[in-house]
Amino acid sequence: MVVSRAAAGRPVAWAAVRLLGILVLQSWPLVLSQGKQQPPQQHQQQQHLAQGFVPRQQQQQQQQHQQQQQIIESSDSVHEARSWQNEIDQDDYYQSLRHHYWGKVLSEQAVLDRLQRPPASSEELATWRSWLNACADGLCSCDSFAFLGVETCACPHLPPTVGQLGRTLKFGRLIWCAAAASQVDSAADLFTYRGGSAVLLAHGMSSSPKARQRQALLWAWELNRLEAQQAARNLERLGAEVTWLSPSEWEGEETQAALEALAVGGAPGSPPSPTAPVVRALVISAAPFLHRPGDEAELGEAALIRAPCRPGLGRGVEFAVLDPTGPIVPEIANLLVSCPNLRWLAVNNVNLPHHAGWAARQLANLTGWHVLAQGEYEVPEVQIGSVTYPTMRHWRLLARSDALRVLPPALSKVLPS
Repeated sequence: MVVSRAAAGRPVAWAAVRLLGILVLQSWPLVLSQGKQQPPQQHQQQQHLAQGFVPRQQQQQQQQHQQQQQIIESSDSVHEARSWQNEIDQDDYYQSLRHHYWGKVLSEQAVLDRLQRPPASSEELATWRSWLNACADGLCSCDSFAFLGVETCACPHLPPTVGQLGRTLKFGRLIWCAAAASQVDSAADLFTYRGGSAVLLAHGMSSSPKARQRQALLWAWELNRLEAQQAARNLERLGAEVTWLSPSEWEGEETQAALEALAVGGAPGSPPSPTAPVVRALVISAAPFLHRPGDEAELGEAALIRAPCRPGLGRGVEFAVLDPTGPIVPEIANLLVSCPNLRWLAVNNVNLPHHAGWAARQLANLTGWHVLAQGEYEVPEVQIGSVTYPTMRHWRLLARSDALRVLPPALSKVLPS
């Protein structure tokens, strides 16, 4: 049995908390009903069972239990939560009303108006899909998971695999190709682990054929302190200008201002120095962004995602890679709504329960968001307790239509000769 971060998620305690939440949600109606029942005497129950009938008192208790179940099942909050769940994902975890609230937020017309765009033309879609596939296959043709960092094929033009997503996976190469061709100035890698997808983003942005007007900015988030430090070292080896930080407190204007100051690193929008690295990376050792407990908080309020998407930081995050260890519905909702220039989204482990696959499906159903590529790759079998995780992992690469209006560069300007 092999347990990997990509296969099962980290930390295991998160999975335990989610499982406990599911059990509580599934059991609370029974707890409510049982609180009003009076257990019959043991000898009376045996006599009644032997005689083939149920005591009148027990019948009344069963009827009360059924009525309570009907009331609970028909309550507006639970009914609406399950309705939204069926539209987005068949996962019991979304019965949590806290996540249901944020799901409803993403369904509000005002929010939909901010997320949606006129659709891309069939020619634009065909051009970008063909270009991305040709770019990924032109770098190398393999599509294998580098277990424990062991690469089974040669792909010399990209940085070596340092995490779960790397150059030997077509998904990893598509991330690199999209970052190189899209001319994005700001990207974010959520739950970067040791920096696998962050390295691909940084290298792709630095390989863009068009001269940059400003230094590119990369946000990388990682819960585990040691893994975050390793990700910072991997980005430094790549040649990026790296700042590693571990804030003690996420909320508050002082924290937001400090992050903005680190991100700017100079006058906003100023061209990079000829001697400065093309990419600046902020590696943050903590959860991507927290939100104020309670659903009364306004969308985007007290969320760390405000810093990467505030107007003072240029265009804000334009490209995001999602590979979290949980659905993080409030956080992704903040990401989508707080970053108006977010136009590219790569989601890994789309088919795993309690992960971020719902976000890929949500956007794919919106007008103006398009799936440019999707696929799967195989990882070793993973089992935690009685749960066996699928060995085939699905992924999706999506783009908003306005990102596809400009044609991609000639492959010869991106691929090494």
